Amino acid sequence: MNWKTNSARALVVSAGLLAVGQATAHAQSAPDAQATVSGAVNEIVVTAQRREQSIQDVPIAVTAFGDEALDARQVDNAADLQLVVPNFSYTSTNFGGVNYTIRGIGASVLGDGADTGVALHYNGAFLQGGGNSSLYYDVEAVEVLRGPQGTLFGRNATGGAVNLRTRKPRPTFEGSVEGRAGNFDTRGVEAMLNVPVTRSLAVRAALVTEQYDGDIDNLTTGNRINGADVFSARGSVRWTPSNLTTVDLTATFLRADGDGMQAERRECRRDPIGNLGCLPSGLGPGLPNYTSTLAGLVATGVGLVEEGEDPFIGSIAPRGDAVALDFDPEVYTKEWIATLE
Repeated sequence: MNWKTNSARALVVSAGLLAVGQATAHAQSAPDAQATVSGAVNEIVVTAQRREQSIQDVPIAVTAFGDEALDARQVDNAADLQLVVPNFSYTSTNFGGVNYTIRGIGASVLGDGADTGVALHYNGAFLQGGGNSSLYYDVEAVEVLRGPQGTLFGRNATGGAVNLRTRKPRPTFEGSVEGRAGNFDTRGVEAMLNVPVTRSLAVRAALVTEQYDGDIDNLTTGNRINGADVFSARGSVRWTPSNLTTVDLTATFLRADGDGMQAERRECRRDPIGNLGCLPSGLGPGLPNYTSTLAGLVATGVGLVEEGEDPFIGSIAPRGDAVALDFDPEVYTKEWIATLE
């Protein structure tokens, strides 16, 4: 098999009616916690307890960022988020999955039906397996809740929860376009358009594109891999029939394809004895001792390989900017998400 394909589709519907006496389910923009106005810290409004509250009144370890704070820190995706949130990490796993980890608790298994250790909520709707909604464009707020959140966010929030809120349509006309360029032929566009249709109806559209060539050499095939082509678009409709009622409908589409392995590159300092495969004393661009691997144990046990023989010796070992694969990988992901509040 010389290619790998993944297709993930998610359709999540979260419905709620906003009325007097009820707590609203949407998050207001959380300004930068460090920003000050006339010497006073701005109030940060979060939904860590599924209602709008000042972060000072929430008895939870919360790190919240509004759109301005995300832009100031150049946080464009979940991988960037881990650089500004304590005790939080993000890993892209095999088969298009993602793993959020808070305080060392995350997902230790792969599969669409596998439970996560950190719950991801997209406009209030839980996404099983984390989805691929890691692109932060036209986002209103991102909240990271550390510690068990099972009471309000379910059993999948053992380590914590990540709440992502997209921007909703506004009653004013506005738009923006941003272009990006970088090395390895990196280029991208991010755009947004908000249009008020009537006094009670407004629509909003946003999109982002990212393309870049590969930065890893495949020593076996001689090709450059690890490139990607990503496109995501979002449409939102807000209907406000009265001062007591607000209805938000949001639909997001994401398509991503490329030739990345969707896995971290591993380094090894070979154990010459074979008890461990790789020595724990350090890392290096080597291969493990074949006799310590599962394939080596089976092959030796059935007589396919003589005891003590190591077929890895003489093989091409990957270096920092290269791998040795007998094929060029191919990855394809498609995702739909719809929320109604």
